Amino acid sequence: MLLFLAFTACSTTKEYTLMTLEPASVDLESNIKRIGIINESIVQEQKAYKNRIEQILSEKDAQLDKEGKKAAIAGLFDELLKDKRFDTIKIIAKIPAKLKSMGESSEGISWTKVEALCKEHNVDAIFSLSHYDTETQVSLRKKKIIQANMLRVKEKVRGNEITLETLIENGWRIYNPQNKQVIDEVVFTEAFKSTAQGVNPVQALIAIEDRAKEVTVQSKNKGEAYGMRLLPSKTGVVRKYFIKGAVELGLAHSYVEAGEWESAVKIWESLYSNEDLKVQSRAAYNLAFYEELKGNLGGALHLAKKAQRKQETKANQQYINVLKERIEENEIVKQQLARTYFQEAY
Repeated sequence: MLLFLAFTACSTTKEYTLMTLEPASVDLESNIKRIGIINESIVQEQKAYKNRIEQILSEKDAQLDKEGKKAAIAGLFDELLKDKRFDTIKIIAKIPAKLKSMGESSEGISWTKVEALCKEHNVDAIFSLSHYDTETQVSLRKKKIIQANMLRVKEKVRGNEITLETLIENGWRIYNPQNKQVIDEVVFTEAFKSTAQGVNPVQALIAIEDRAKEVTVQSKNKGEAYGMRLLPSKTGVVRKYFIKGAVELGLAHSYVEAGEWESAVKIWESLYSNEDLKVQSRAAYNLAFYEELKGNLGGALHLAKKAQRKQETKANQQYINVLKERIEENEIVKQQLARTYFQEAY
């Protein structure tokens, strides 16, 4: 279990961030074994352009959209191939234009058409790239640039620097025709900047070389990220333990900072017999935190309840509630991992 220390000044507690497994954002039914992937997004209409810069960008963005969509679907395909619960993953390359939605705000494909598509390609559910668009903002400024003259001597000349800020937006849906339900729907956005120089704006624009590659990489990453929504994910949660209220709690804290957990635990255990109930409660709370760190959620809950019996506090009750929720989520995670055969990876 990974652990990160965070400092909390002038407080009775210290914060730790520990990594936990959260249930998958998308929980598919166990009878979904065959997946079809489609591109449901429409081709964006070309806008009228006012100058040569807009014309070049319009043409380039149309190509970026085409390549970005392919990369996004490839990313999802590669990620789903790793999921052993599925018998078949297929990209349905061509679907009738009448099936395609009209963009991000569309309600999607009718269930009659979804069912027909699943039957034709022998799949149980459809993963769809429902929306894809790249949008570019341009900024120009005058700048001295270095350029070789006819004698191949480098010199400073008047030039232009162009900056393109590209926004990539792609949306995904999962259609389950068995219960006529859109299981999941989400939109990812990503932005990046590209800069180049030239003696004039057009040459500066042509000099930008990395944008197509970046769009492809980012789109593929988002396709993979969507596929990972089907798996439990690691996330950081903040926990606290008490460092004040008794001299011994401060000493135990110094042991924790030194990584000497066993020494800290011995001190906390010794404080069970302290004459102050508040100290006893804080010691029990700290031991509950330690058991959670070890992954013993049942033991952590038992000790958190013990802390509450020693002294009823809002903090104790909140921790009890947090642990109960974690125990419930942990059962869901176990079931999801069992279905996807990923137990060994965690």
